[in-house]
Amino acid sequence: MSKFEAVIFDMDGTIIDSEVFAYGVWKAGLASFGFELKKEVFTQMVGRSAQASNLVLASHFPTLDPILLRKKVRELEPAAYESNPITEKNGATQILNYLKDNKNIKIGLATSTEKSRAEARLSRLNLIHYFDEMVFGDQVTNHKPDPEIYLTVATRLGVSIENCLIVEDSEPGVAGALSSKAKVIWIRDMLDISSELKQGIYLELNSLHEIKSLFSEEN
Repeated sequence: MSKFEAVIFDMDGTIIDSEVFAYGVWKAGLASFGFELKKEVFTQMVGRSAQASNLVLASHFPTLDPILLRKKVRELEPAAYESNPITEKNGATQILNYLKDNKNIKIGLATSTEKSRAEARLSRLNLIHYFDEMVFGDQVTNHKPDPEIYLTVATRLGVSIENCLIVEDSEPGVAGALSSKAKVIWIRDMLDISSELKQGIYLELNSLHEIKSLFSEEN
């Protein structure tokens, strides 16, 4: 039997391959105002709340209203979906099916993305039905790297956070997950994380496929 009672997944960059898509849309949005978005600036926004991302934008583009920019990005997203659709991460459906169908494991989602946009992305990819509980960025007071969102998911699942496995890809996500006292898997994606965080994680993996081995009979 596995020692984990629940697995809590991040969304963007963890179960859906959205970071490259997001970079393209944000880059186009800034270009429409005459600015260039460099990758190193975008990476400071990854895994963070809208409020925290706005602070990043304000520090690099002080003359630009981040609210107007976000409105423009929303306007560009539908066409971007058609030309460069978001896909699920390799192994996402397989591991979610495995946990849902074959194991008595609860499945949670903890994403910084607001509810309406997150549900739309999950629905497009037919992933939304896998989750027993979902908590979104606009439903918490304190955002990643604060542990609130993970603790909220665990509470709703009725599971002690110490018995949860959290799967994350970004530095703010890993930091918040570690602060929650859960076991944390880092799935490599667009960005690296600090050596300090690496020392605290349970496992560092290349693919969601590899999670299945943690739920074998030996565990």
